[in-house]
Amino acid sequence: MRYSIVVLAIFLVTSLSSAAGATSDVGHVALWRKANFAVRDACLSSGSASYAKSKNRLDTLCRKHSVPSADNAALTCFRNRAQQGDSAAEFALGSMVLVGNGVAADEFHALGWFRKAAAHGHSGAQCELAAMYANGIGVRKDANVSAEWTRKSALQGDPAGQFQLAQDYTNAEGVPEDPKQAFSWRLKSAEQGFVKAQLEVAGDYSLGSGVAASDELAFHWYEKATEQNSAAAQFGTGRAYHFGYGVNKDLSQAANWYRKAAQQGNICAQEGLATLYTAGKGVPEDFKQAFVWRKKAAEADPYTNKFNPPPRCAFESQHAAQRWLAMMYRNGYGVAKNDHQGFHWLRLGLNDAKPEQVAHFIDAESTQWIKNGADANDVEAIKMLAAMYENGWGLPQDTKAGVALTLRAAEQGDSEAQRDLATIYFGQDFAKSIFWSKKLVAQDEDDVEANGLLEQMYRMGQGTVKDAAAAFGFARRSGPYVLGRDYHLGVGVVRDDRKAMELFEKAVEQEDPRAACAIGSLYLDGQGIAVDKIQAYRWLIRGTGDNADPNCEAKLATLIKSLTAKDIALTQSDSVATKPVSRKRER
Repeated sequence: MRYSIVVLAIFLVTSLSSAAGATSDVGHVALWRKANFAVRDACLSSGSASYAKSKNRLDTLCRKHSVPSADNAALTCFRNRAQQGDSAAEFALGSMVLVGNGVAADEFHALGWFRKAAAHGHSGAQCELAAMYANGIGVRKDANVSAEWTRKSALQGDPAGQFQLAQDYTNAEGVPEDPKQAFSWRLKSAEQGFVKAQLEVAGDYSLGSGVAASDELAFHWYEKATEQNSAAAQFGTGRAYHFGYGVNKDLSQAANWYRKAAQQGNICAQEGLATLYTAGKGVPEDFKQAFVWRKKAAEADPYTNKFNPPPRCAFESQHAAQRWLAMMYRNGYGVAKNDHQGFHWLRLGLNDAKPEQVAHFIDAESTQWIKNGADANDVEAIKMLAAMYENGWGLPQDTKAGVALTLRAAEQGDSEAQRDLATIYFGQDFAKSIFWSKKLVAQDEDDVEANGLLEQMYRMGQGTVKDAAAAFGFARRSGPYVLGRDYHLGVGVVRDDRKAMELFEKAVEQEDPRAACAIGSLYLDGQGIAVDKIQAYRWLIRGTGDNADPNCEAKLATLIKSLTAKDIALTQSDSVATKPVSRKRER
């Protein structure tokens, strides 16, 4: 997935820098979701603007002024004009089909409409088509083809296309790496008001990437982007005022801009504002306000926007907030003293911490504080001490001591420690993994992860005798993919591919790529359903991607070799619906 390394680097807040064994099914899905959750593409995330522009023209031509999804006559008119080769109509229909606006969502049909519009010179469609090739949406990933369509869109002046071409030059995707070309195209996009480009141009000037460094020009572009209420730009502007980058240092203005961004949920700004309240700079010293903003940053989910990856500072600021929150709880700054909460937040805040950060928070006094808490049987202190031994934080690294402490916490009923042990022992000592997985299920019978581990171990006879009936019982609470697989394989139940298909559909809705691959395999092999290469292609495409099952990619490659030109055309035709056999529904 494409996004610039530059934009991740520029938001770094320098002032804030003061499991073994086999991989389970559940872990596999977690890895895939983490890798695929964030950004799709600049073209996709900006498609609504291009769609609105095309729709406005079509509304006039069709004498309709309502939203197409609520007006069948408008939709019919769009289709008629698209069939006459109107590129705006083709693009609008592709956009509607891609997201399911008034029609059933189908990325393959969307691809077909975008192809037609792109061939007729529609720059927005060219950009969308590039995005779909870049990310494997409705088609197999191809960076070179993506770059070709991106360039065509950029040369027509499409700001999203210009921005994406800059990203291609930055990341060497389909074109050679070229920082100067990247900056040139990024600037063209920024000058047209494309906010992502404005932020990146500010970063380029800040770092001297592809252009001579200039804090003044960086500040100019951050300010420009604030006109569109960009939280990232508000944070960048606040940071410039905070440290005097390209503008006279003004801590009051820094606090003002941090607050604007913080109120929009920007984690970096929330911790920045908390820092100013703690020091009484630019605002009156106020530990209670510092605590409020720090807690927001500590508890936030960095992955809140699927079209934008979180900047690196989001994680660094969050960990900093968690570390300082621990100290506030420990010392009663802005909140009542609470050692239990202090141990908890310190452990979270030291994840991925630099050695100097660990040294700052884990000195001899802090170590003794944590040990005293562990001696008093505070489960958070025990887990913190375990993490210190496992990671060598202020103590000699000792994995055995860490596991022993985790065992202490687990024996007190702490589900996090129990889950750690179930995972640690999976692949090493399956019997112990079963023991702790069952402890988790005893606390929550619908614990998907624990049930998934148990299903796999009972199905495979790992740490226990094979027991298909027991495996199926755990599968019922392991999520739809695992249960569907057991119906397909006949594990503990009579084989039922139709039921398996229904469950795989549910799993696809939960973004499990294994389920899409399973549906594709059923169509490919004709298992419980007639062989259908077109449907197999569509589902196998959905099952491929970062961290997906490599067998799915191999099946897709074999299938593609057997497809004719007519078959390929049908994969993108709206005359063929993408469907499993179990039931029809709009997505």
